[in-house]
Amino acid sequence: MATMNQHAFLTDEWFAAVKELVTAAGNLEVPPALAALSVNVVIEMPDGTEKPAALVDMVLRSGHLRSAATTMYLETPLARKLFIDGDNMAGLFAFMSGDMRVEGDVSMMGVIQGEAPSPKMRALAEKIREVTGP
Repeated sequence: MATMNQHAFLTDEWFAAVKELVTAAGNLEVPPALAALSVNVVIEMPDGTEKPAALVDMVLRSGHLRSAATTMYLETPLARKLFIDGDNMAGLFAFMSGDMRVEGDVSMMGVIQGEAPSPKMRALAEKIREVTGP
């Protein structure tokens, strides 16, 4: 099996690789409740800058959505746990402890916790993990 090129998490190259994987994956069969989410994400980078992103079909994409009803604010290590490691409990704990701030429609936290991803979504998540370097 060929080794995939890895890209540093949240770099332009990483977002481009994720976009290619999403396109190649085709229909992810996203459950309707997850497909309906409209979430912007502001990630505090290690250098103190903020990286704007959006959660679309439970995949992190570069830039914000104009239509987002919710904005999550978190630091890079938590973003990695949530969006690469798939550790939803880390998000719940961070939200409860105040390490992740959510503005707007906070009910989306329950939707993310309560809905299981489709098999195609899980397969895509594994491919995204494979291309994600340090």
